[in-house]
Amino acid sequence: MAEKILISLLVPVFNVEKYLPEALNSALGQTLENIEIICIDDGSSDRSGQILDAYAARDARIRVKHRANSGYGSAMNLGLDLARGNYIAILEPDDFLDKHMLADLYQIAEKYQLDFVKSDFAMIEGEPGAYQISPTHVYWQMEMYGKVLSRQEKKELFRGYLAHWSCLYRRSFLEKNHIRFNETPGASYQDTGFWFLTMALSERIYLHDGCYYHYRQDNPEASQWSRDKIYCITDEYEFIYKQLSERGMLLDYWPQFVTFSFIGHRDTLYRLSSDHRAEFIRHIASWFGRLEKERRLDTSFMDVKDKAMLEEILCSPESFCDKIVAIPEFIHGMLKLYDDFYIYGAGTRAKRIYRYLSGEDRKNFLGYLITEAGEVRRLFGQPVMAVSEVKVGMRTGVIIGVTDRYRREIVEELQRRGIETAIVLPEENVP
Repeated sequence: MAEKILISLLVPVFNVEKYLPEALNSALGQTLENIEIICIDDGSSDRSGQILDAYAARDARIRVKHRANSGYGSAMNLGLDLARGNYIAILEPDDFLDKHMLADLYQIAEKYQLDFVKSDFAMIEGEPGAYQISPTHVYWQMEMYGKVLSRQEKKELFRGYLAHWSCLYRRSFLEKNHIRFNETPGASYQDTGFWFLTMALSERIYLHDGCYYHYRQDNPEASQWSRDKIYCITDEYEFIYKQLSERGMLLDYWPQFVTFSFIGHRDTLYRLSSDHRAEFIRHIASWFGRLEKERRLDTSFMDVKDKAMLEEILCSPESFCDKIVAIPEFIHGMLKLYDDFYIYGAGTRAKRIYRYLSGEDRKNFLGYLITEAGEVRRLFGQPVMAVSEVKVGMRTGVIIGVTDRYRREIVEELQRRGIETAIVLPEENVP
């Protein structure tokens, strides 16, 4: 190419033939044309490799590297080695980009001389041509957007979305700080260490409220992990621990490390099948119990609910395990009187209730209800509807999925609408 390559877009590919053309088309359709698209085919056994080669034959900006399967972290590091652009962007092969993403983020990064700029994104569900699109902020306080963030403000961003693929990174920043992905073979969560290190080591960060990246949500039914996968989150945080220690930054980011290592373990627990939860709860108790014994369990950055959950696990992992295992059975018992049901709410508590539903109950789940229709129309692959849009009969239950503060108000609202099938779950039954 005669022109200077401004951005290297890294695309790690493994068995995604269904969505890969849409991802590649979105990359080739960028309004910023002087880019390179580095595709690492990590041992795909479907038609992904042939699709990549066909696209590369049509456009010289696409570079394809085929190799035996070595894992996500290794594929990303190979892409970083091959990159020639001033900046690095990432496109997961089942997602796609708005055509203005790279041009807009490049202009911002150059204007403010940033280590990285992060934009908002959209969660998508469904099939091409019929997507349900939910715009999502990477951070909820809008006063953090549109400026170069201070050191203290930057630390607050650890409370936002990880979303390492909605960023544009200055390549010289990554190289100067030797920021790489963890290469544990066959492991998961290898984006976590990269995210943590870029956050910790950066000096100039900027949030942009443009919504460019379209992120395909996982099917929650596919998140039943095998036993050999359940400790991957621990491996990743041990990688982060080692990296921060070697760089002399462990004390400076210790509260964030403790908080997000727990959040990672907590979210893994939610995703696990019931067969593995007891074992993993004991693992959490052991891992964080060691920090407690060493008087290094700093929970100052942790929110109240997570702190209470961790304290309960450390106090009695067996009792907590009994409660976690009993939750799906308790909810199932409440739903026995109904043919199907909704969850009223689409926030944190509603999500927790859905995570604890048994497989049998999920088959009868109709979706989430909210007071008024909003931007978010799907959650965990299920519809989000205004209560006025549905007809609720006497054989359809409505689980109240809001906090204590709003519970009475919602029950009274349902009663005004003639809906008498509200199901109130005690707070202690949904941790």
